[in-house]
Amino acid sequence: ALAVNWTITELNLSHQNNGAFDDDAVNVLCQGLKQNGSLFTLRIGHNGLTSDCCRGLGEVLKMHPNLGKLEVFYNKEIGGKGFEYLAEGLQFSPRLQLLVLSDTSPGKDGGTALKNALWKQFVNTKKMIKETTEALNRCEAISQCVQESDVEAFSPDLINVIVTEFVGYTLLKQLDLKNCFPQLLEPGVRELADVIQRLRNQGHELAVTW
Repeated sequence: ALAVNWTITELNLSHQNNGAFDDDAVNVLCQGLKQNGSLFTLRIGHNGLTSDCCRGLGEVLKMHPNLGKLEVFYNKEIGGKGFEYLAEGLQFSPRLQLLVLSDTSPGKDGGTALKNALWKQFVNTKKMIKETTEALNRCEAISQCVQESDVEAFSPDLINVIVTEFVGYTLLKQLDLKNCFPQLLEPGVRELADVIQRLRNQGHELAVTW
């Protein structure tokens, strides 16, 4: 039903304490989401999930045309392998704005995977924004509109609004890692801090909760 429902924009399945919403249920949900284009927010926190559902979630991150917020908090068994699956999807997700991973257990492997994904998501999304902007600037319909108007060209700001608001390409803006690394000197933290600073040096402020 979800696959053909293009009106639902938010799905909150967090805190299903009866155990009915487990890894298998998430995998079934992910199959439907691969064919759904309207969902913007998915919350599946505090369900005792493990890495067994994260491959499907990573594929959703990679394929879904609209998903902007994903919350998988307090699923302590996701672990480093789960982070690796999620990271594979994140690097190709040009619309995700918020990722909540608080109270999970990434470890060093998960931290490394996330670090690599954050940088690749930045590079890939910036490339898509650049290519889309260039295509719009070459668009004959836009050129025709300019010719029939009093302006010399559409402003870069307007093109940027089209790309970010209507096409929806955006960089990840918020990352919640609260209680993922209880000790800030744990392996993986330094790598994450380095890539966050690297993003800042490129003009992108990623808000991170530790």
